Amino acid sequence: MKPKLTLLLALFLIHQHISAQTNIPTKHFDSLWNETTKDSAFYITNYEKLDLNFQAKTYRAKSGKIYSNSYFPDTSFSEQVGLYRKYYETGQIEDSSFYDEDGKMLKSHYYYPTGKIWVNYSNDSKTGKETTIAFDTDGKQLNDFIYFREADFSGGNKEWQAFLA
Repeated sequence: MKPKLTLLLALFLIHQHISAQTNIPTKHFDSLWNETTKDSAFYITNYEKLDLNFQAKTYRAKSGKIYSNSYFPDTSFSEQVGLYRKYYETGQIEDSSFYDEDGKMLKSHYYYPTGKIWVNYSNDSKTGKETTIAFDTDGKQLNDFIYFREADFSGGNKEWQAFLA
């Protein structure tokens, strides 16, 4: 009888540990992504444990419409992995990106509200080569379009800090 009781207790404790990891509360955020109360929320994010990652589904608080769907390897929710999608208020996809297991963006596709492609971006993880192809609303390719660039201030870091202060 004692081994059965020990096994039952062990299974209960394992279940409690797993439940604590998968039952993450809904979080409420203001328009600047600061955590806030339910009553003043601009965004509402629901978290769910799926296999190895946590899925975060974010909704617009006022309309209840989906804002984004993303995945994270842990509950710090600081580094995305896998597929990320962001939506316009209409439900049309605005951004569809893919991140590797280290949180580095490998591909991204941005769309106009009409659904037409705006930007295709890719980053070759082996060579580090980044490729960006952008289009205007008529589908004509845009030349010299910059998708990502490290921030730069003409006066250097000291001037940038003075500007921010």
